[in-house]
Amino acid sequence: MMWIVVSYDFPSDRPALYRRFRKTLLKCGFSFAQKSLCWRWAHSHEKAESLRRTVEKELRAGGCALCWLLPDRVFAAAACWNKASPVEMPSPPEPWLIV
Repeated sequence: MMWIVVSYDFPSDRPALYRRFRKTLLKCGFSFAQKSLCWRWAHSHEKAESLRRTVEKELRAGGCALCWLLPDRVFAAAACWNKASPVEMPSPPEPWLIV
């Protein structure tokens, strides 16, 4: 079980590519921590690789991205702050909610 974290950037003169990429990530079930940083839990390494390939495919038109495939224990050790206040990191869904 792992998390896929995606950070991306697109040229400012290509807003249509940015919107298309973001819509693809939303369709795939990603949650956005910031405007260009999102994450999603995957129930298997194969599912995470499939999502990574989807990200790669969408980037062929332009833009750049950095993808991390992180096991649960590594993701759980991360910390998140908003205006110097700690924010709770998301947790994996309950097993009966896995799609």
